[in-house]
Amino acid sequence: MTRVIQTLLLIATGLWSAGHTAASEPRVVVWDTGKRVGGEADLGRRETWQLVPPETSPSHAFRGDMLIENDKLQVLFRVGRGGPVVYSRSDVGQGRQRMVLVPLTAKHELCETIVSLKISENTGEEVAIQVSGQTPRGDRARITVALGLARSFVKVSPMENAFALCVRARTRFAVVPDFFGDDMLFDPRKSPGERLFLPAENFLMNFAGEGNTILMGIWPAGDQEVQAILSGEKEQRCFEGLEISLDGKSLYLVVLDGSGIWRSMVLEDAACADKDIATGWKKPFDARWRGDFRLADRTDSWEFESQRRDRVGIDPYGQVVWPFWFENDAAMIRLLRKDYLGSALIYPLERKQSTPLTVFTPVDMLRETLGTGPCEYILDREGIGTRNPGGDRQLVSTGVCNTTGVMQHFFELGLECRERKLVEDLAEDVSAFNITVRQRLEEYRAFARQLVQACQEEKKRNPAIQPVADRVERLQKRLEELFAQRLPAMKPPERNLELVQEIKQLTHEDNPENLGRYLTSAAQLRSLAGTQDSLASAFRAEVRRFRRELGVIAPNDRDSARFLEKLRELSRNVLRKKHYTEGA
Repeated sequence: MTRVIQTLLLIATGLWSAGHTAASEPRVVVWDTGKRVGGEADLGRRETWQLVPPETSPSHAFRGDMLIENDKLQVLFRVGRGGPVVYSRSDVGQGRQRMVLVPLTAKHELCETIVSLKISENTGEEVAIQVSGQTPRGDRARITVALGLARSFVKVSPMENAFALCVRARTRFAVVPDFFGDDMLFDPRKSPGERLFLPAENFLMNFAGEGNTILMGIWPAGDQEVQAILSGEKEQRCFEGLEISLDGKSLYLVVLDGSGIWRSMVLEDAACADKDIATGWKKPFDARWRGDFRLADRTDSWEFESQRRDRVGIDPYGQVVWPFWFENDAAMIRLLRKDYLGSALIYPLERKQSTPLTVFTPVDMLRETLGTGPCEYILDREGIGTRNPGGDRQLVSTGVCNTTGVMQHFFELGLECRERKLVEDLAEDVSAFNITVRQRLEEYRAFARQLVQACQEEKKRNPAIQPVADRVERLQKRLEELFAQRLPAMKPPERNLELVQEIKQLTHEDNPENLGRYLTSAAQLRSLAGTQDSLASAFRAEVRRFRRELGVIAPNDRDSARFLEKLRELSRNVLRKKHYTEGA
């Protein structure tokens, strides 16, 4: 963001006055409220407030509560009261309070009373406050809460005895976005119990404010874990907050506000299937919007299309209408099948070139908090790509059908002997392609065996993962069944080499029967390749489904949660760098 844009935002929010210069302006400010603040209603009554400039902050004796603010957020600190309260300066939604921050000790006890505050930084560009909290038993923990210029997030850093942070915020959904595949969407109305371990690796999104607020927790790579706290019954059931372990690292808490920034619908009527459903909601700005279906055993994620796409072939769904699209900015939904009845969630994931500069998306916040390098690692754009279809060999053409078609022209013209070197090279291309796909199939089979072995070892320590172990065994059984069904058509790997050698041998003798012999060998190679290609696609579909199902399992014990994260990571690794024959 340029200095000009920052200045315009500050003028609009009252943090810039004509009497200040760019060099001296305290754009992130500290206030002494002069008296106790009862709630957000008091934040607009500033008759007793006193600005605490950088030069006097170390010696300032507060008469009231402490408040820090920039153009987007305010954080209120009240000694003798609960943890720091984060308010939005946006006017969307009901009320402006977004979250309350309470540190937890290593004994997992809440430090709900602030006993002391210290301004450790007050530069105008950034303000950092050291907060000491105390448990009812007298144990203490200390954190630093920092707010920077024009930022939509606060940075919480652990200090003395701060093991985790409780973020109290009432929200409707929790989502762990997956840039590699399908999201993990958690609906408290479908989850019994008071706590859930959520498989969040680097960040988590919570949806609040009747469609107007997205809250994000973002943290660098480490050994953090997230527990969600649930409460309420039936339609009133919601997430009350999160407990996020810190692992000695900082935590970034983001507030994204905007009118209609997300939308959810409950689709439980079977009559909704096979019909275009108008959501009654329009996108407030252009971006890459994502739609999630929360099904009984998984979440399916789709990018929004700019218009309706009819009869799209999407393996394993067959010919379907693309399920999410816009009609003149109005969001439309079409259920793929009746088993898609349930919850649907729509939200902005990433910006496009046409996204307004004043709008921030979740991916923008990842880049701003963690930096471009770690963000790109999380997005894993490289891993989504395809591998070289010929392995170590660079192919002239792609696919067995294309390459054998090129070779056929030489045999039809009687040029196979004269162009022997070229024909032999093309034959080697076919061989390399088939070998690479076969190796990919073996990767999937080895992956399934690895999962079974991991589950057998984990069950000795934790019998609670037996249902997951059963699902893993079903996955391996399914892959082996598919492999056995297609094995007669695929032939042993040696047959691929024999057929290629037969074609190469034809180029050493000018014989009118070469074309017929070539066509016989080429047909067998194409049949072998087609069977392998379709099996690779089926293997990928099975593993993707398995990984999606893991994503909606939220165990209530720490060991099971960590084991599930391990299985998801193994699944992600095997899905990376797919062969292009595997499809989506």
